[in-house]
Amino acid sequence: MPTALIVEHPVHDYDAWRPVFDAHGTSRKEHACTGERVYRAAGDSNMICIVMTYPSREHARSPVQRPAEVPTVASAGRWPIDARRRTASRSR
Repeated sequence: MPTALIVEHPVHDYDAWRPVFDAHGTSRKEHACTGERVYRAAGDSNMICIVMTYPSREHARSPVQRPAEVPTVASAGRWPIDARRRTASRSR
């Protein structure tokens, strides 16, 4: 069942953060990510919501269980380790 992984968090500077996020695109595809969208809050352009789609809940859990990448992005001050993560399966 298609599943969405939704991550919301603030970034220090969206223009600096976006290239770091884009650089991890290959890794997301290697872990079966089939699509991604980045949304910015209307009142705060540094508050973002990322929606990534996966073919199944198991695939969506894969990036959450890859802690090796989180410190890399977090150390750049772009993705706080305490970011809220949740998955949502689309029912048909």
